[in-house]
Amino acid sequence: MKTSLIMALILVLLLAFSCGSGTASQKPPSSSSVSSTSIITTQKSTSSLKIVSSTAQSQNTSKSTRVPSPSILIMSPESGFVSETGDVTITVKVLSFDLVEQVGQTNVHGVGHIIFYLDVEIPKTTGAQATTAPGTYTATAATSYTWHGLKAGHHMLRVQLVNNDNTPLSEPVFASVGIDVKQV
Repeated sequence: MKTSLIMALILVLLLAFSCGSGTASQKPPSSSSVSSTSIITTQKSTSSLKIVSSTAQSQNTSKSTRVPSPSILIMSPESGFVSETGDVTITVKVLSFDLVEQVGQTNVHGVGHIIFYLDVEIPKTTGAQATTAPGTYTATAATSYTWHGLKAGHHMLRVQLVNNDNTPLSEPVFASVGIDVKQV
């Protein structure tokens, strides 16, 4: 009986202590504190009574939904592909970016199109035009483009996600693949 009374008294004291005693030295709960939960567990062993106490607080942090970064993947052709005809179709997959036919329009975050490049380096300067010499690029919202009449030899096919005004994204997103064309 004495043990049960002592155990109950200890539990009440622990509960009062962990929930706050209301003294002036205690800080009021912050506005970010959603709840405070006290968990008191008693474990009885053969030789003594053991009390384990833990306090868990959940904070109301500003919920930010992390949006995945845009990406572009070349689905075909694979690196080292050999074309017998000189006509090569490049197909891409775009993630976390909306493709629209609004070339030359006002930029909208997360929206734009693809520039397909042939045998040129990708212009990646933020705010500058990502276009190259005529015949070396095409801008479109389509995820495939066919280069016709490629000459025999090695060719680099490159792609880049761009804003509506043909400028690279603030963090350029691009990919490339090397292919070969046999004598045609």
